[in-house]
Amino acid sequence: MLIPRFFIENSNGFTQTELKFSLLLLQHSQNNKGKFNENYIVKGELLHTFKTTNSSKLARQIVRKIQIKMDENPIFRSLHYNYPGTIEFHFKQEIETTDTIDFDETLLTTLPNTGITLKLLLLLLFAIKDNQFDFTIDKLATTLFGNKSAYNPQLSHNTSANQIVKLQQAVDELNNLIDFFVSFEPIKSSRNITGFHFNVSQTNVTAICTDADTITKLLRNKGFKNVPQFIAGFIGMFATKEEAKAIVQYITKRTAILQQTGMINNEADIYLCLARQAVLYPHKTPILWYTEEKAKTVLEHYMIMHPKQFVYDVVKFISNSKNYNSLTKIIKQDKKEN
Repeated sequence: MLIPRFFIENSNGFTQTELKFSLLLLQHSQNNKGKFNENYIVKGELLHTFKTTNSSKLARQIVRKIQIKMDENPIFRSLHYNYPGTIEFHFKQEIETTDTIDFDETLLTTLPNTGITLKLLLLLLFAIKDNQFDFTIDKLATTLFGNKSAYNPQLSHNTSANQIVKLQQAVDELNNLIDFFVSFEPIKSSRNITGFHFNVSQTNVTAICTDADTITKLLRNKGFKNVPQFIAGFIGMFATKEEAKAIVQYITKRTAILQQTGMINNEADIYLCLARQAVLYPHKTPILWYTEEKAKTVLEHYMIMHPKQFVYDVVKFISNSKNYNSLTKIIKQDKKEN
């Protein structure tokens, strides 16, 4: 679905539940243009999206709360809940604009009903569009935290610390849901935090992995000779050319520790350890989609469950997948078949 900038700028103070609800109406408006009946949408869509057993009560409550905020946050021209279950709504004419970002509406079912994750994601999607990733704490206080006193620098001395806690929670949650990686760092003036810079690392489908010969040479330089070509190729899958030296440094250091302690000693275990450490390498800004944290977690679990054969299987899984969602599906299917 398409979300206008007007929606973002005029939903300050909306809770995550109110945002999700408004986006459902926006999606319906874009698809159908008009009213929708509770028996069809509310009891179906709200039940699924909000995981509620009483969609009628939830709809009445949300409509009432949004109505109170409509003067300060004029997204809707009108919004009414009519018994026994029709929600009648009209958006402001300004909602019809080409200044939009594309949003995956399936996220509405996976995001919790509380928190700031959804609004932060919407802000970041426009940040990507605008190539502007700096936000002052004053701006975030309004757009993200609804001017609540604990997050407003005019009302609290601990604003930046309070914002950091909530931002970190939201970023951690986002990185388990979206197809790009987010981190943030404070912007300071002298000792004072005045804002935050967000780092958004999007996966690159054209990124070139390191070839097996390059990995083999780097491994030799670290004292790991005679590593099989298929192991070197596997390691190279998890390293772009810019990362090759750092990854080989990382995996050989950890494998050497296990050798020195006597926990691994035969060649097969050494090679598998190198491969396993390549999967677990902590990329600061993942470029390959299967090196993102949530994909790594899935692959790590598979390696634990299949310690001897994971190299061949993981290559197959990644080759037949386009993203995290397709990866999890193919691994689940493999589990059923075996």
